[in-house]
Amino acid sequence: MLKTVKTKTVRASGGIFTIVEGGAYRVYGPPGGSYTADNGAIALAAVMMIPFMLHLARFASSKWVKAGLLGAILLSGMTVLGSQSRGAFLAVLAMMAFLWVKSRSKLTFGLALVVLASLAIGFMPDSWTNRMHTIQTYEKDASAMGRVNAWWMLFNLANDRPLVGGGFEPYTQREFSKYAPDPEDVHAAHSIYFQVLGEHGYVGLALFLYLAIVTWAMGGRLVKASRERSDCVWAGDLGRAIQVSLVGFAVGGAFFNMAYWELVYYEIVILMATYYLVQVPESVELSNFGRRPSVV
Repeated sequence: MLKTVKTKTVRASGGIFTIVEGGAYRVYGPPGGSYTADNGAIALAAVMMIPFMLHLARFASSKWVKAGLLGAILLSGMTVLGSQSRGAFLAVLAMMAFLWVKSRSKLTFGLALVVLASLAIGFMPDSWTNRMHTIQTYEKDASAMGRVNAWWMLFNLANDRPLVGGGFEPYTQREFSKYAPDPEDVHAAHSIYFQVLGEHGYVGLALFLYLAIVTWAMGGRLVKASRERSDCVWAGDLGRAIQVSLVGFAVGGAFFNMAYWELVYYEIVILMATYYLVQVPESVELSNFGRRPSVV
């Protein structure tokens, strides 16, 4: 991970770095053209991986593996906080709300979430708290208004070319001069929805949203189908984990340029393959995967 202090650059593991530095500096992802190089992108990646690690921890037979996964979840959470990304923070809140709604013991789970969240947020400095508070006053934040300007540009561009949009990477001075309220404030989309809308028009956005809806529905079908297979408890839990991960992507992605990030499409393939496995006749032995999860 990266931290920039004026002209000084420091590399460290995001979660450990946040703890050691008391959350005073931002965590960034790996440089060199990576999708997760930006602080918000690496935070969203960590958000989306937490449900998978929790799923693996529930089914881990080794206490050391379980402890390692729980530690990785904690460090991933600290990476999200250390990124100081407001979009990722909203994604975490959305995931926590979804997990609470789906939990069997809402009181116990809710209290645990409140305690953990309070401890983590209380650890962060005042600068982090002040940055999160700007969510309520976004109109006074230059970065947020730059994104709004880009969204208006992409919206106007899509209205001008509703069937095909402006193509990949239309974030040029020429396009902003023609479609943006402030032609001098050139920004990337910073939103998967406006990114797809501006680049591929309303047809592309409709296909993108349809894919998301179908994927979510497949996750629900996987959870339902696994209830009828005692050896596929793991599959239902995996389906729920992917749904939680998609909640994080849907909310956090509203503020990041990650519409084409591979992980989302890997999740679609995993859902399809797992759903196919659950359809295999019960006479086929899948019991190695069917252990009941331990309590995490």
